[in-house]
Amino acid sequence: MRTDTAFIIGNGETRKNFDLSSIDGISPIFGCNALYRTFKPDWLVAVDQGMMDEISASDFPPEHTLFPRSKAEEYEPADMHPGRNRYPRNNSGMYAMQRAIEKNYNVLICLGFDFLINDNHFSCSNLFAGTANYGPETRAKVEDNAGRIRYLEWFARKNKDVVFIFVLEDLFPKVPVGAKNIFTIPYRTLKLNIHKDTQ
Repeated sequence: MRTDTAFIIGNGETRKNFDLSSIDGISPIFGCNALYRTFKPDWLVAVDQGMMDEISASDFPPEHTLFPRSKAEEYEPADMHPGRNRYPRNNSGMYAMQRAIEKNYNVLICLGFDFLINDNHFSCSNLFAGTANYGPETRAKVEDNAGRIRYLEWFARKNKDVVFIFVLEDLFPKVPVGAKNIFTIPYRTLKLNIHKDTQ
C-alpha cells in the first residue's frame, strides 16, 4: 500500500516546546486557525467565521486556505448523528484531517490535539487563548472532550485505511478503543524519527 504522510497541527499547549521548523519540508503541514501567526503551514484550516475573516484579511496565501465549502461542513457530519436535526459545530482539527485525506494522505501525524489527554487543564488548553478570536465563546470545555473523542473514533472508523498518529506527552492519553487505526507516540519519539530521516 502506498504511504503518504501529512502533519496536522492543532494548537494545544503540549506542542509548545516542539520546533515546528524541524518538520518543515518533510511532509505537507495542515495547520489550524491562528497557527499562521507564528508559523506558516502549507495549508491553513479554519471553520469559525471570526478566524476565517482574520485569515482572509491577512497576507496568508488564499489559495492555501481550506475553509468549509458548504454550510454542512461547518458542522459534524449528519450521518454521525442519525435522527437529529441539529449537529455540533465542526472543529478545525477534524476538518483538517478530512481535507488531508481528500488530498490522498493516509498517514496523519497530529500534534497539539490535547483533548485526548487525561488532564483537565491540558485537555482544554490553547496556545492562543485570550487573543483575538480565542475568547471564552470559542474556548473548549472539559465536558466537550467526550464528544470530540466520539467524533474522532467515528471518523477513524469511516477512514479505516488511514493511520492516525497523535503525538502527546505522557499524560495518560485517552485513545478511542473502537478504532484500531489510532495510535499515540510521545514527542521524543517523533524527534528521534525526524533526526534519523534528516541524517
